[in-house]
Amino acid sequence: MVKNFLFLIAVISFCITIGAENLFKTPELGKMIEMGGRNYDTFYYFKGEPQYLLQKYDRISIPHSVNMVSLRNLDINGIFLRDLIGEVTDIHGTVKAHSIAIHPDDREAWVSIRNALAEMDIPAWPVVTYHAPEPFILDGKMNLYFYKWTSLKEQHEIFNRFDLEVVEICDRDPGFYTVALPTGSDPFEIANTLVEKNLVRWAQPNWYWHLETKLTPNDPYYNLQWHLPQIIASHAWDTETGEGKNAKIAIVDSGVDTGHPDLNVLAGWNFINNND
Repeated sequence: MVKNFLFLIAVISFCITIGAENLFKTPELGKMIEMGGRNYDTFYYFKGEPQYLLQKYDRISIPHSVNMVSLRNLDINGIFLRDLIGEVTDIHGTVKAHSIAIHPDDREAWVSIRNALAEMDIPAWPVVTYHAPEPFILDGKMNLYFYKWTSLKEQHEIFNRFDLEVVEICDRDPGFYTVALPTGSDPFEIANTLVEKNLVRWAQPNWYWHLETKLTPNDPYYNLQWHLPQIIASHAWDTETGEGKNAKIAIVDSGVDTGHPDLNVLAGWNFINNND
């Protein structure tokens, strides 16, 4: 009886140990894992937790300023880049994503292409996805947020150590920076190293993505309402418009245009004249 009990304890301890190792194991860049039936091989940290992505190795992000004609005679192991780098698939901001004639999972070939471009001082960045319809296109910048106790001297030492160039400082919070990454670097590797070494509170590569809205307002005065595009109201309308909800709101004001076409004014109380 005692032997069986001790054996059971040993088995439970072994299972807990293995489970703990898997639970606290640090994820690895470039190592494919499956979660929820989907594959991921890239990540960054948010509030200490890895946020997983999948890099599309048949895509590469290159700045608009690069003259693609200059790459005509550049080759990798006897294969010309002009035969590998194809048409533009997406254009956002300062970069454009090109297709690449390699397998979508061939990380080694993608890194070789990036390094070959870096030797010509041409930056190239990943294109990643959350398995959404549109991919995220990195632009060679990174946003990071220092701890409040990190001095300016320490901040600049970190910039120099990782060869980061400051391109923007947040006026409202001087601890928040946007930096340019060195050519030929891995944006996620730098961001994750900064977080894992506890040098910053948060770091994330910068990317562009396309958010398509489906709903177009039928309001004839929509083009006169400049504030709605500023708050990106059309994106919210794709989720909820309030139609059919019969929502009632109360407005405390000194007056209201009861005949306004956007309002369906219900009976209220006039606190000025103390009547309805």
